[in-house]
Amino acid sequence: MAGAPSTEGDEPLFSVRPYSIQNLIDLFADIAGATVDAVAGKTHLVFFEGYFQDASIGAKTIVVEAEYVDHDYLEDFAAYYVRCFEDYDRKCVRMHFFNHPFSETDFRALLSGDESKLSVEQLQRSYLGFIVTKPFPHAFVGRTCLKTYGDDGGRRRYLNVRPCTASLFGIELEVDSLAFQEQDRVVSACATSALWSAFHATSALFQHSLPSPVDITRQAAEHSPVRSRVFPHSDGLLVEQMAFAIRRVGLEPLYIQGDPEDPEEPGDVRVTARVLRSSVHAYSSFGIPLILLTGLIGPDGKHIGSHACTITGFSVGATLNLTDPRTVLSSDRIDKLYVHDDQVGPFARMELIEQTGLVGLTTSWGLPGLRGVIAVPFALLVPLYNKIRIPFSNAIKLIKALDRGLSLLRGAPGNPLQLQQERLEWDVRLTSINEFKASIVTASHLTQEQKVSIRLLPMPRFLWRATASTSAGVMMDVLIDATDINHGRFIRYFHVSENSLHAALEELQHVSPQQLQGSGAPQQVVAIFLGLLGFLDRLNEPLSPR
Repeated sequence: MAGAPSTEGDEPLFSVRPYSIQNLIDLFADIAGATVDAVAGKTHLVFFEGYFQDASIGAKTIVVEAEYVDHDYLEDFAAYYVRCFEDYDRKCVRMHFFNHPFSETDFRALLSGDESKLSVEQLQRSYLGFIVTKPFPHAFVGRTCLKTYGDDGGRRRYLNVRPCTASLFGIELEVDSLAFQEQDRVVSACATSALWSAFHATSALFQHSLPSPVDITRQAAEHSPVRSRVFPHSDGLLVEQMAFAIRRVGLEPLYIQGDPEDPEEPGDVRVTARVLRSSVHAYSSFGIPLILLTGLIGPDGKHIGSHACTITGFSVGATLNLTDPRTVLSSDRIDKLYVHDDQVGPFARMELIEQTGLVGLTTSWGLPGLRGVIAVPFALLVPLYNKIRIPFSNAIKLIKALDRGLSLLRGAPGNPLQLQQERLEWDVRLTSINEFKASIVTASHLTQEQKVSIRLLPMPRFLWRATASTSAGVMMDVLIDATDINHGRFIRYFHVSENSLHAALEELQHVSPQQLQGSGAPQQVVAIFLGLLGFLDRLNEPLSPR
């Protein structure tokens, strides 16, 4: 095995190599039993080359840990590979990456307790994560946890990561990441890999069991069509099978497409750019990965298949269009997604492309013949805790109704309420009661007395929070009980900073829909005010005079 020196007594096999893309290719080839050309020709190596040389990563050293027992691979091995005529190895090799240069002599000295050349602290501080390499000549990229790219001043946001630990011969290492692996097309397909990555985040959030890829495929295949077999599994999973696998871990699947009843996007059931951006922002901000379901369009414009990947973060580099009459959402700033694409690598970039109302996403499939492949989303699948009952679509409808009503009040002749003319920007996301109450401490729009009062309020565990801001600061804060029923009075908290607007909304609570419809006002105005009344009718506690 490349890089594995002879053992001394019972000392575990290991080697230390300076990082270079060629060294990485050679290691993959030797461990997997593949040719160097075959390894170099994989899309994953195009990704790893760019990743490890990125300025925020800067890999310098690889420590190769041989004879590594990986739980997920062992489950796959027991389910399928152990029964093959070919004698596949039951153990893997784990490669650890560091952005600090050191030699094998330095590392060996550290293992003996000598930290004169290399210290445990240096190793921990420079740790970039690991790649488990499976003993297969093709699908050899196993469980992988690598550090995210730098946040670039807050532009890149990775909200679904969690601490991933590794013990390297007794040295405890940790990196914030989300587990990734390549599908092997035997016990898993891309949908299985996407679910497996997503479950690594939700198991920490919602404390459910963490199934291996083979378990996910088995569970999904309980609803398998007759034409396909469980193993080897090469057909991919249907959406219904993915939903069944989500339910088997104790979560509920939420299937998202467009909303035909949304007045801002009437009759559209596609995953539009706004639906994609706002849904990703709303759920990812709570740490829930969304599974992106797409059709792939080749460079020649032909459909070449379907694909599933796990959304792990996003970039906020776009400029808001304040001339757009629709509600201004913070999520409109999203210009790129970062995904675990099992055919590329972890945190692969996908850039949003909007043309004639359609949304596409660039892919990182950078090999000849695959460059220029576009992913067209047809749905999102969200694994949710069963008590999160009010979907984002219902919460955002209410916020849009509120915003349209406020725009009408703001635009009244002479601006009788003396409202600020600057448009509101709404940040709508899922949150928890603990997260919300912790954020109150630094809220500049609240008095000390208000902070105490709010922190003492009894609240449900899961909430939709919608915060409206201008350049002057927070203007409104809305909390919707995400555990309630759709027709309930589920707005648990509504703070309005402007006194004149607070008074106007308080008066509107006493206006009936019949009065509005008989007022003689234009139909469009009546419709907007009815939407505003619908919002006020969902208040758990009516607004009271200040």
